[in-house]
Amino acid sequence: MSFLEPAQAFDTELEVKKSRFIGCLRYTPNRDAFNHELAALKQRFPDARHICFGYRFGGGSSVASQGCSDDGEPSGSAGKPIVNVIQHNDVGNVSMFVVRYFGGIKLGVGGLVRAYGATASELMANGTWQQHIEQKRMTFHFDFANESVFRNKLTELDAQLVDIDYGTQVTATVDANAEFEAWILEHSTQYSITPD
Repeated sequence: MSFLEPAQAFDTELEVKKSRFIGCLRYTPNRDAFNHELAALKQRFPDARHICFGYRFGGGSSVASQGCSDDGEPSGSAGKPIVNVIQHNDVGNVSMFVVRYFGGIKLGVGGLVRAYGATASELMANGTWQQHIEQKRMTFHFDFANESVFRNKLTELDAQLVDIDYGTQVTATVDANAEFEAWILEHSTQYSITPD
């Protein structure tokens, strides 16, 4: 299973009734990365009225954690519309922060929901995304004669060789993606490849 994740940091800005909404897209695969990015934004925007966010660590079939914060805005008016964009687009390893500078005109809860959601949608539409391929570690045994076929398929299907041992047979430990695993299942008899 694969999912999209941010390829690089991206910022955007919207103005709604004189309030500035600065959206910041960041790659955050875990809580430490998230905390680092939030601290950096608090330092970069020390006088901001609010820094609201939505995040998801992991993605696809292995979401480790997700959540959001309204950071003092009315409950459900900021963090929830941001995390809804993340969930709707099924992206992972991501944090979307929205920094708000109040412009003097109250937007109301509906206006806040629309503004925070629009800023997150702008990040989604204009940020740069890359495919994250989920892999699992697997060990295989095969004859020496089939090593070149095995290695060629590793390269062709973007699986990663972690370790290889030459005993009576070749024993290879691989970080395998779903494509490589499917190829092994289909060709295990033909090439005498046995998974652990």
